[in-house]
Amino acid sequence: MTSIDRTPVPASPQGPQLRASLLKWLTAVTALSAIVATVVLLVIGNAEAATSVAVIGAAALGVGGIQVTIQIRR
Repeated sequence: MTSIDRTPVPASPQGPQLRASLLKWLTAVTALSAIVATVVLLVIGNAEAATSVAVIGAAALGVGGIQVTIQIRR
């Protein structure tokens, strides 16, 4: 990140990068868990529960999988 006087500012490991990284990992773990649970539920013959888990996993992916970055240059 650059300050107003154009001198580089080092990124802190506790800043937004860490939170974005944790969100990516949480999204990946949630998606993987949802896929595994859906397959297991389908194999044991519980289609209703598998559908519910798949919908919850898709919703978690939709919320956590989108990141928008806007960089304004003058």
